[in-house]
Amino acid sequence: ISPVDVVKPGDILDVYVISPNDGEGYVQLSRLRALQITEKEDLKKAFEMREIDLLLTSAALYRSLGMIGARDIATLASEDLSNPNKTAGAAVFVQLERADLNDWQDLSNKKIAYSSEWGLDGNTAFRAELVQHGILNVKFENIKPHASDAIRRLLEGEFDALVLPVCLLEKTAAKQFLMTDSMRVLSPRSTEGTACVVSTKLFPGIVAVASPSLTPALSRSIASALLSAGPDSSKRFWTEATDFSELDSALRLLDLDAYADLRKWSLRRLWTEYKPWFLFALMGLIALGLH
Repeated sequence: ISPVDVVKPGDILDVYVISPNDGEGYVQLSRLRALQITEKEDLKKAFEMREIDLLLTSAALYRSLGMIGARDIATLASEDLSNPNKTAGAAVFVQLERADLNDWQDLSNKKIAYSSEWGLDGNTAFRAELVQHGILNVKFENIKPHASDAIRRLLEGEFDALVLPVCLLEKTAAKQFLMTDSMRVLSPRSTEGTACVVSTKLFPGIVAVASPSLTPALSRSIASALLSAGPDSSKRFWTEATDFSELDSALRLLDLDAYADLRKWSLRRLWTEYKPWFLFALMGLIALGLH
């Protein structure tokens, strides 16, 4: 998607794209990145300093940063994931013959493969399920983001389970032959509006986030253009998400939500928040010593 598709010529708009990988590749919003930001805190600061007007990112990152004044104006959905509140998650695959792997608890002490290049959403959903089921002792292997090769390695026994972003298996199988008859989904669940196999809870995926620097008129113009654009060649379209509760719960379970730091105490935080009181007490001790 290009900015010229959603704004008229002459509009000045800073845009940054980060981690909206849907398993097929990164969505690009512009040919040149307006800002070169790699750290989450730098991104949050740039957003709050109004150096960024529009952000295209995963809902997981958007909700975890807790950016002041940020508001999601559109969410990406597709024909296979038509419910905008449930477009991101993961499916866990195991060998068909593995009778010892049937439920989440069976993953304890097992080797599990996932690629960080598939994005934050699937990994967040999967790890939240592990924590919710009390499974903390698993061995992760970060693999290359090639679904067909990952499936081959799973079937050859290189790891016990393979985690794929929701619908990645189906998209890959539509383009090339996969030996899916030799594997199955661990703990499958049925989700309305989802035409793909799923193991985890689902939540919103890619979102367009507006900053307070956008005028209401320009924000409405961009949202209107996105929502009326219609499906692209991959049958993806922009719509609106209304429920982030499952995602917020997952982030809280993993201590990745916007308020996670407030639940943690450290010497640095104590010094930052109570520095005046420490200095006052120190001055009192010095005064007492002089007397």
